Amino acid sequence: MALVDATSSMNVEIFIADTDAYSILFHTMYLKFFERHRLEWLGFAECCRLAAEEGLVLQELATRHVRYYDSARLGDVCVTSAAVVEFDGVAAVFNHTFHLLEGDKPGKLLTRTVSQVGFVDGATGRGVPFPPSVMGGLLSGAAPTIGKSAKSSVFGGGPPPIVGALPPAHVWPHKIYPDLCDSSSSIMHLHALDLFERARSSAMGGAITLERQKEQSGNLFVVGRMDNISYNAAAPARLGDECEVHTRCALRYNKVCLVFFHELRRKGESTAIISGSVSVYSISRDKKPVPIAGWLEALMQPHMVQLKGGR
Repeated sequence: MALVDATSSMNVEIFIADTDAYSILFHTMYLKFFERHRLEWLGFAECCRLAAEEGLVLQELATRHVRYYDSARLGDVCVTSAAVVEFDGVAAVFNHTFHLLEGDKPGKLLTRTVSQVGFVDGATGRGVPFPPSVMGGLLSGAAPTIGKSAKSSVFGGGPPPIVGALPPAHVWPHKIYPDLCDSSSSIMHLHALDLFERARSSAMGGAITLERQKEQSGNLFVVGRMDNISYNAAAPARLGDECEVHTRCALRYNKVCLVFFHELRRKGESTAIISGSVSVYSISRDKKPVPIAGWLEALMQPHMVQLKGGR
């Protein structure tokens, strides 16, 4: 199937509830705005009807790449743009961008994301074809090709493969509470990414240790990219499950970048429900890269992996 003018845009205003302690848009909020944009484009009321009456839920199946170039801040007016670059009748691949519309640097690209999205049966988690009622005028007869803007090369490539034996993972336990779940009692993918962030903080010594590090050196840790986030829609974490985030990490770019490899699992199980990598950068307050502190590297050493091609 080919795509007919499969593009859309939506304006976004950044409110205080969207930001962190530094009045910067929290990194998972970009994905939340992209999700809202997709729902509006496909038909919000119809997607809600499909979920309520037919049990068909629009879900993110995989987040191939997320690249953060700069940050939106409290009070900014931004615009999200979306293009469907692949579609096979069951899953659609969206190329999203997030630009500053009004603020210090109008037109500046802040974030780019490629997400694979599809409808699943809320009871079984199995994928189903896109309902005709939400496809509108997007499709025609021939097969589409992926757009250049959605290729991994545009994102600078993800972290290289892990080589050698895996060290013990840092394990952070967490139960699946009602506020983490959607209407089918399955964990929402954005909340899973928030659990990954909490697990990273735990692996780095906890919030108090990180605050002390910031006070001593003035350095900050910012999420720079996420890659290959995959979701097991057929066996999601559900309300009441006892889960664990298993985390390993690697150092890159002269110890400026920490790559975290996360897996959300049910307690006692080896299969990942959600997995992926998140690259965090150590920067000064004027946004210059700085190596992580030696004590932090030593703290995380038991969970360090080797990457192909070295550090």
